[in-house]
Amino acid sequence: MMAAHVGVRVRNPRVHPWRVLHAANPSAALLATITLQARAGMRPEVLSLAGLVEPAAEWATANEEVSASLLSAWHHVRAWRDALMASMPARFEVVHAHSFSAGMAAVRTCPAVVYEIGGFVEQLALQASAQEGEQPPGAWLSRSLRVAEQFVIARAGAIIVHSAEQRSAALDRGAGVDDVFLIPQSGPELAADELARRYNEAYHHASIRRESGGRGISTGSLVPLMA
Repeated sequence: MMAAHVGVRVRNPRVHPWRVLHAANPSAALLATITLQARAGMRPEVLSLAGLVEPAAEWATANEEVSASLLSAWHHVRAWRDALMASMPARFEVVHAHSFSAGMAAVRTCPAVVYEIGGFVEQLALQASAQEGEQPPGAWLSRSLRVAEQFVIARAGAIIVHSAEQRSAALDRGAGVDDVFLIPQSGPELAADELARRYNEAYHHASIRRESGGRGISTGSLVPLMA
């Protein structure tokens, strides 16, 4: 699916050809990630709330949208769950969730999940509300979303963070020391093969956690979501 859009694949012998489903809205960062992975020999695909999508040139200038409403995050969990179930997740080895809503849906529906933290959910909502001139989220709602994200962190097979500060915060929120993988997005750039190796390690770790039964919840044990 990806080869026509990201150029010739250069197989890295240290990288498994993971069939990975990225649950994310199109963005420049996502395009860079899947391009890197496809060139390393992985087989990434992208699932948005509209369904499976092909990468496009306009993604290069798109930014990930962050809702100012924490309540809408719960609404999006249901939407992501439906999108995941419709995408036949069993044909993928790993689901890579790029947002709280996608992550919450994934850990409840898919056995091997990698959760990428671009920012913690209540902090992102606070920033978005400030940018849009809206009232900040209430303390109770912020706490409830923080607890919910801790649920995702605790059940994902691996956590990807982009800074030492995020790694420390993820550990404070319940992540296991061995479950957190640092893949920087800014500052001195890592070589492409090193970045691919780090993604490979995170996916392998999530896969091992799935096989050992240490992560994930079956679809038959879904708990009710907030209204």
